[in-house]
Amino acid sequence: MSDIWHYLCEISLVPSEGACFSVLCAGELLAVTRLADGTLKVFEDSCPHMGAPMNNGIVEGSEITCLWHCWRFSLLDGSCSNFPGFILRVFSVKEEFGKVFVRLG
Repeated sequence: MSDIWHYLCEISLVPSEGACFSVLCAGELLAVTRLADGTLKVFEDSCPHMGAPMNNGIVEGSEITCLWHCWRFSLLDGSCSNFPGFILRVFSVKEEFGKVFVRLG
């Protein structure tokens, strides 16, 4: 499964920088955002701490803050800056022909 790219959404659905939205893809609930530099990021839409939805988190720079308990996660590697050892799954993403694809492996 690691080499399979799954269709996620049309690029026109991706919000402007800092906003997130949720999408179900191959049985995984994912969140999508765009960083200030235009980079697309796709990550699990569930905080590894207590399962809060991450799609309503606050994106600043390359981090997202969970609104339930203010835990911050890197959207580059998923690491938690508050509590090392907790990891938010971040997935490989690409844009082709106006569509967004994600690799879930």
